Amino acid sequence: MTQTNCLKVMASLPPHLFLSQIYTANQDIKIVYKLNCIVCFTGAHYFVLVRAKVPGNQNRVWTLYNDDDPPKRFQDFADVSRYLMQSNVVPTMVIFEGQPYRDVTID
Repeated sequence: MTQTNCLKVMASLPPHLFLSQIYTANQDIKIVYKLNCIVCFTGAHYFVLVRAKVPGNQNRVWTLYNDDDPPKRFQDFADVSRYLMQSNVVPTMVIFEGQPYRDVTID
């Protein structure tokens, strides 16, 4: 897979995955997986985009942590996707967090 194709796949990742929409054999699956972290590699070093709570904000916020640069916050996942597409990075690993439907808030 070329880097461009890899970036397109990463940028198209949904921020939430509902297993009942993926596996039709069992409609009783009541878990949603929320994208929480994207580890990226630039060819020289790694950096990470993390969705976490920050002081003064009730919802989780996407934040870029990259070596000596100050953390950079994004408005939403669409901004994260645009950043991935515009940067010349390779998303190396994604981390999802599973939660029962009843415990899920879309943030």
